[in-house]
Amino acid sequence: MAGSLAETDFLTSAPLWLAVALLLGGGVLLAWPIIRRQVLARRSAAMTRRVPTVEDRFRTVRAAAAQRDELERLVAEARETIRIGCAQLDARLEKLERLTGDTRTTETELRNDAAAHVHVRPVHPAAASTRTAEPIDPLTRQVYSLADEGRSALEIASQLDEHTGKIELMLAIRRA
Repeated sequence: MAGSLAETDFLTSAPLWLAVALLLGGGVLLAWPIIRRQVLARRSAAMTRRVPTVEDRFRTVRAAAAQRDELERLVAEARETIRIGCAQLDARLEKLERLTGDTRTTETELRNDAAAHVHVRPVHPAAASTRTAEPIDPLTRQVYSLADEGRSALEIASQLDEHTGKIELMLAIRRA
């Protein structure tokens, strides 16, 4: 009976291991052409890959040197441009400081002259509101009308082709 039991186990288990073996064998047979094609493609790519020659390396080094030289030239040019710009800014700042000092001196002189020669009578606020401040100058009339429209001093100056400082002064005098 023991022999018949072994035969029964072999017969019942034989189809299972045989099915697994056939399945694995079929998978290998299906995958073999794909794997072979990839191996051959890698070999042919490795064989066609060109080893860089000495001339290729020299060309690469020369190109890198040319790029480095161009970058150094651009950096030198940028430094020179910055140096010139800084020198121009310094000159303009010096001129502006000189003009500011001249303006302060002139203002002080004018105030001293005005105080020495003119006696200003204080105006009562009620009298100030009744006086009409109609500008006589046509430019002043234009500036005031544009300012009443809500335009800035810069816009007025560009429209009338006048200096911005002049327009700001006219508007400041009007407010005073």
